[in-house]
Amino acid sequence: MNLVAKEFVACQINEPPGVLIVSPFAGAGEMMHEALICNPYEINDAAEVIHRALTMPEDERTLRMNYLRRREKTHNVDYWMRSFLKAMGTLISEDGEEVLPTTMQPVTMDDFDEYLTKYIGNTNKLALLLDYDGTLAPIAPHPDLAILPQETKHVLERLANMPEVYISIISGRNVHNVKEMVGIEGLTYAGNHGLEILHPDGSRFMHPMPTEFEDKCSALLQALQEQI
Repeated sequence: MNLVAKEFVACQINEPPGVLIVSPFAGAGEMMHEALICNPYEINDAAEVIHRALTMPEDERTLRMNYLRRREKTHNVDYWMRSFLKAMGTLISEDGEEVLPTTMQPVTMDDFDEYLTKYIGNTNKLALLLDYDGTLAPIAPHPDLAILPQETKHVLERLANMPEVYISIISGRNVHNVKEMVGIEGLTYAGNHGLEILHPDGSRFMHPMPTEFEDKCSALLQALQEQI
């Protein structure tokens, strides 16, 4: 759930911003210090944290989110790649100087031929399970601005026409939104992290709500709507 927490922060462009709540079991909780930490297995404590988030003063919400956004703008994919390579000792040259790594480049058709072609054949099946935000499309200031690059879309369309390849796009967005953003038929789309799935033949899967949580979720939804 680390990427979801970062996506939430990236989406907070309106005032006042929302409040990020992170589980202590998520790695993001170790760095996103301005978030509220909530153990989802402690029901009473979780209720108190949610109440605190809903009643938090606007100035505190803004201050927390400003610090979170500032950190995420700095700790981008190049920062993490550099940190990883440095920890592996691969950024130090023979003369002891630090070597700057190259930045990550977008996927091209040449990459398709170089990395994927050898895995596709009469005897092999290839399954690609892909996220949307931050994977297929760059992180954007607003979810609607996270546009799939045309070159990436062309690669996906080429793969979708191959019977040996199975492609599924899995996202925290709702399933219809992620399908609209990708815009390619013949793929499997999973929204809400797999709670709802659209198959290429039009059939749909919806994970049922556990009966013991129906009343609690309805009350929580009503409380959230009252805060909007």
